[in-house]
Amino acid sequence: MKILKSISGKEAIIDAKYFEFLSQFPWDAHPRGYFMCSSSGTWNGWELQHKLLHHFIIKLLGHKVPKGKIIDHVDKDTFNNQRLNLRIITQQGNCCNAKMRINNTSGISGVHWDKVRHKWVASIKISDKNIFLGRFNSKKDASEARLVADKKRNLELFGNESNCINMNPLKDLGLPDLSIRLRTCRDRPVGRSGIRGVQMVTGLKNPYSSSIRINGKKKFLGYFKTPKEASDAYEQILSEISS
Repeated sequence: MKILKSISGKEAIIDAKYFEFLSQFPWDAHPRGYFMCSSSGTWNGWELQHKLLHHFIIKLLGHKVPKGKIIDHVDKDTFNNQRLNLRIITQQGNCCNAKMRINNTSGISGVHWDKVRHKWVASIKISDKNIFLGRFNSKKDASEARLVADKKRNLELFGNESNCINMNPLKDLGLPDLSIRLRTCRDRPVGRSGIRGVQMVTGLKNPYSSSIRINGKKKFLGYFKTPKEASDAYEQILSEISS
């Protein structure tokens, strides 16, 4: 097990086998709680930018995600991207392993308090349809009704009464060829100034401007008196990104 850190300081768990390869890319934490590659490079013809870490792991394992299926994190921790914590299942199977909604007030998935009728309500979602299970005087009774429905749903989905968390994880099909061509800012053509990242601007006291493109967005670094100063500013930012 190894810890992969993002630019913002977030940490993801990956298998040690892939750490050396994956750590050469810059990673950022997606707002929805996933690790996302922020490199503009390519690997084996695969564009890396905005690729999620668990999709990257699946590709490294040699698996493909069939149409209609998605990648699921067994323990619901999207920062845990070890092979044994990933599996390819249906959207419906993923929903049954989803985290509890942030607006849940009962502490139990599929159970909420009806303020109008003063009853506990139990429900379950199957095939994108919300199934009403009943209203109950106690939270315990509502919870038991939801548990019975969970078992029945898992039996229909997976052929046994065990929770879908116990489904078989992905098998390691062997480490593929990790040869890479990482396209960086240095691969881009040089402009009229003859120096990458530096532009000549006439009529200014400091006639050399410097800018760099990060994640598809152009970042202005300032105006400089000499081309060397502008180039140094560019190289410094590029060095920080690459490291």
